[in-house]
Amino acid sequence: MRAERALQGLTALKLLLHLTVNAFFSYGIFRDEFYYLACSRRLDWGYVDHPPLSVFLLAVQTFVFGDSLFFLRLLPAVAGALTLYFAGRIALQLGGGTTAVLLTGLSVLAAPMYLAFNAFYSMNALDSLFWVVAAHTLLRIVEGGTGRNWLLLGAVLGLGLLNKIGVLWLGLGVFFALLSSAQRWQFKTRWPYAGASLALIIFLPYVLWNATNGWPHLEFIAHATQLKYAGITRVDFLLGQLQSIALCSFVLCAVALYRGLRIGADGGPRALAILFVTALVVLLANGHSKAEYLVAAYAPLFASGAVAVERWLECGKRRYMRAILLFSIVSGGLVPAPIVLPILPVPDAIVYARVLGVSPPSNE
Repeated sequence: MRAERALQGLTALKLLLHLTVNAFFSYGIFRDEFYYLACSRRLDWGYVDHPPLSVFLLAVQTFVFGDSLFFLRLLPAVAGALTLYFAGRIALQLGGGTTAVLLTGLSVLAAPMYLAFNAFYSMNALDSLFWVVAAHTLLRIVEGGTGRNWLLLGAVLGLGLLNKIGVLWLGLGVFFALLSSAQRWQFKTRWPYAGASLALIIFLPYVLWNATNGWPHLEFIAHATQLKYAGITRVDFLLGQLQSIALCSFVLCAVALYRGLRIGADGGPRALAILFVTALVVLLANGHSKAEYLVAAYAPLFASGAVAVERWLECGKRRYMRAILLFSIVSGGLVPAPIVLPILPVPDAIVYARVLGVSPPSNE
């Protein structure tokens, strides 16, 4: 019960944080938000640089609540809170307790890139939510879930693809995770293919839109790789991860990867590690990926690492290290918070960024 209350409290804190920032702090509408608003007034089954789901949801949201800045950013705030909640549910599903929930939730709460994505409207806030819900559903399958879990996973992947194409490598990770698990026998049943078919049906309108319009999204990706992001290297991508999450949260990631990839590992920890590694390999293979593309894969990994760290901390004199680790994660998020949230006046924010040695990035 304490773990459940801790998860509920952290979820409420995440939501309250963004609602407060939305209500009382602002630098105005972000440039991408103007683009999404323009798209929402010209609804279609596709757009040159992204699928239509986030635009459809924005159209519904603005129809119901209007397009004030607070309501414009309501959905990203809710998506961020749900991302934290499902990450905590993964920790509980893996056998974690209160400490594991706190480590997981605070890692999501403190991650600079999650703070940024949940502070303005874009498809990225929804993307992180789809990843963590898919990982949660995958765990049920790995633990011997029924056919309904496959259909749910297919629906999540289909809606995720209708939101952002990057869910393709999430689907690839799901395939490899199941292939390497004791549940690989399920590929002999109809359920994996039923789930994949459902995902394809949901995603099909965007594929057809591209086909009837000369495949503009493929052209966009080619130009982005060859021109727009040509200056981004693999080293830039890897170094960018240091700015994506709180530094101490990398401890959880390292533990999760060791726990999941070691010889003899199986079950949930292995599946979550393979999800992350698959995304990492795909993005490195591209050669010009932005660091933020990997962000959605972190939340499930936090949960797996947090459960292992919790068990290690329970041994004897190590318990005092729990407070140190939790404090380090929180402080690792507080320092960059004024860079990713509009909580300082603009002149002060500029000075603060210079003190930290941060300058506004341009990947283009």
